[in-house]
Amino acid sequence: MHNRKNYLFAGADCGGERLYSLVESAKASGVEPHAYLSRLFAELPKATSADHFESLLPWNITLAAAGT
Repeated sequence: MHNRKNYLFAGADCGGERLYSLVESAKASGVEPHAYLSRLFAELPKATSADHFESLLPWNITLAAAGT
């Protein structure tokens, strides 16, 4: 894989690809990636059901407006 060194920070090649996929999905959904990942990483440990996990997907998540 030609991007191997770019994904080393994530612990494994596939981990970096998945993180990149989340960032690109956020962009495609019109969500600012940094705000999305911050919210995702804060909420993910609290998720207990499939519905909660689904609500954290980029196209389902609701982020507070900047400055509020």
